[in-house]
Amino acid sequence: MSSVSMSDGPQVWSPRTGRWQSAAPEAVGTAAPLAAIDSWLLEDGRVRGLERHRARFAAAVAGASPDARHVPGAADVERFLKAAFALLPTEGRSFPRIELTADGDLRLWLRPAPAVEDEVVVYATPFPDRRRRPQRKGPDLARQHQWRSAVEAFDAGEGLLAAPAGTITEGIWSTPLWWDGDVLCALPRRAPVLDSVTRSLVLDVARELDVEVGRAEPSVGRLRDSETWMLSALHGIRLVTGWLLVPGSAPEPALRVPGRAAEWQARLQALAAPVVDDGGGGAQR
Repeated sequence: MSSVSMSDGPQVWSPRTGRWQSAAPEAVGTAAPLAAIDSWLLEDGRVRGLERHRARFAAAVAGASPDARHVPGAADVERFLKAAFALLPTEGRSFPRIELTADGDLRLWLRPAPAVEDEVVVYATPFPDRRRRPQRKGPDLARQHQWRSAVEAFDAGEGLLAAPAGTITEGIWSTPLWWDGDVLCALPRRAPVLDSVTRSLVLDVARELDVEVGRAEPSVGRLRDSETWMLSALHGIRLVTGWLLVPGSAPEPALRVPGRAAEWQARLQALAAPVVDDGGGGAQR
């Protein structure tokens, strides 16, 4: 297959033939079991941290047993990634997703990019974090969609997940950063959560600016008492502008320093770089 369009649906890559074919109709969509996924915002051929997405997906595939009946080897994954990156469009906006199915198939799905938001209202009552694989995207996708549907029914744009002790682990689709005075705070390095590419890029910006970074497991109250950002590959930084305490009521206004989130979002967006084949199946910037 020489080209793939965003109307084609997921494309399956065969390591045996090195060719692409359309996924079976019943495999299309979020109902299909997925052992690992990764996605990023692509704008006119430029991506933030694509090499980190590549490395995270490769690690997720390597650790995908027993969620996948067959786990492709590292060489097959690299060949797949090289083939997938070669098909990424160089114009327009898209939100590509790479997948490892429960059957062990490697797939690329070129999807139109949803609108990017820079602000969000967060539902302040966290859901118990019952994800089976919190450190790998894919196996808990159906549960995340259920949580999102519940949050959207309350007119909020994001929700929080909590550990049994009540501390916040992540958002449904994003990871939190929050400010304690002039200190930018993040989850502990060894927290059992997804290795967020966007968080790593923002913390790189913090180091470049000599901004102190703290580590903690926050409570909902701590986040409500701070300027809080929710980070994701699609939106980058979303400033929390309100906390929804009671469904149907007006959100509680959130704390913020005027202009700070927008400045950091601009710095984050400046990190986007062209997709360049490095000859080894990855990409560089």
